[in-house]
Amino acid sequence: MNNPVPTVGRIVHATIRNAQGALVVRPAIIVQVWGQSPTAAINVQVFCDSSTSEPAYNDGLPNVVWKTSLTHAAEPGVMESSWSWPPRA
Repeated sequence: MNNPVPTVGRIVHATIRNAQGALVVRPAIIVQVWGQSPTAAINVQVFCDSSTSEPAYNDGLPNVVWKTSLTHAAEPGVMESSWSWPPRA
């Protein structure tokens, strides 16, 4: 099976650090692709589990976070500032 090339508008999983410093995986929409390979770096808008009133129980980040030049990772949640495809059901 060929790996898809990331394109603007696709949903991916982004691995980022929350306000408590833990690695978390959140959905993100691709807004820029740097190259035309299946492992190209991308810029994304990440949708966080956020609440400014309860940061200890949520990500403690703004609702949407801009992340640039995320690198591809085969597995989500392992490497900070990386992206991966959501698993197929």
